[in-house]
Amino acid sequence: MGDDEIVVAVDGSAPSLAATRWAAVEAARRDLPLRLVHACVPAPRPYPRTREEQVALFHALPDHGRTWLREAQGLAERTCPGVVVRQDLRVGHAVAVVVAAAERAVLVASGARGLGGFDGLAVGSVASGLAHHAQCPVVIVRDDRFPVAAEPIVVGVDGSAAGAAALAFAVGEAVLHGVDLEVVHTWSPVAFPDMWAVQPLDADLADLAAREESLLRRLVEPHRVAHPGLTVRTVVVRDRPVRALLDRAAGARLLVVGSRGRHAHPGVGLGSTSASLAHVSPVPLAVVRAASTSDNENPVWREHERDGLQRTEES
Repeated sequence: MGDDEIVVAVDGSAPSLAATRWAAVEAARRDLPLRLVHACVPAPRPYPRTREEQVALFHALPDHGRTWLREAQGLAERTCPGVVVRQDLRVGHAVAVVVAAAERAVLVASGARGLGGFDGLAVGSVASGLAHHAQCPVVIVRDDRFPVAAEPIVVGVDGSAAGAAALAFAVGEAVLHGVDLEVVHTWSPVAFPDMWAVQPLDADLADLAAREESLLRRLVEPHRVAHPGLTVRTVVVRDRPVRALLDRAAGARLLVVGSRGRHAHPGVGLGSTSASLAHVSPVPLAVVRAASTSDNENPVWREHERDGLQRTEES
């Protein structure tokens, strides 16, 4: 299996089919094959109790899986005629199976919740598990709403290495689909560089806002230079990240975030922002992981933070 394909977790649910449709469009745009993966989950040890039940279950699980894979393949081919679709039926627990199938994939897509979910459940265990453990970008699709051509890509950045990876992914998506990119950065007078800390009570909030705007310009500038035809709008707002991103996502085709921010401990799969958005994002959500780094910080952020500490000491 190569690394030039898109993987979809398939389980026969409506969100799974929505993810298949989304991924088919993505695969067609990228001219990549689409791999549909279904995991036949082993039965709990106490069941089945008789040999006849064992045989029946042994045949039933793959039969269901093949039916759902055929349904998903038909949908993908109707959505994007000509896209190459591969079926992949495996035995094992869903998260482990899909993570293994997507080990070298470009991205993996999953419905927000599967057949095992209940009414009112925002995100299921498989989508959450993939966002925590897959090494490639994970796109969580909630419903079958098809994007409008003019809808932008929205990405949240925070100075972390994962935020930089999210920005690079979002730029690629905006260029691929020929849409605008909106880059959102939030800030607060309460800061946590290496420990709990706050800005001085007499801090100039206008000066803090100007510093954050400068940081965002420096993060975005290399992408502006690399893609001069891309329309990039930057938004700096004093707010909580989840609330600000939800406000901007209302009119977006895709929301992109890093898997964890600067303050999450090393080894944490998802930070609070990405975990919260997985539950409430009204549009497809891409969770992007950075290459392994010791502190998850972007060098631009380190320089920005040193400059801020120097200003505080001088004042």
